[in-house]
Amino acid sequence: MTHKKQGEIIPEEYLPHITPLGWEHINLIGQYSFTHQSGRSLDNLHPLRLPDI
Repeated sequence: MTHKKQGEIIPEEYLPHITPLGWEHINLIGQYSFTHQSGRSLDNLHPLRLPDI
């Protein structure tokens, strides 16, 4: 329940600081999908930077 629904008065200048952030880009369940994307070539990737031993 939001504060406004509970009858609290929130000044407008506070709203940018308390509004929820977007979270669609965050994976909440830890499942990943690595599907092959046709049409993509691996030839244009940068080489790995291996540590000097």
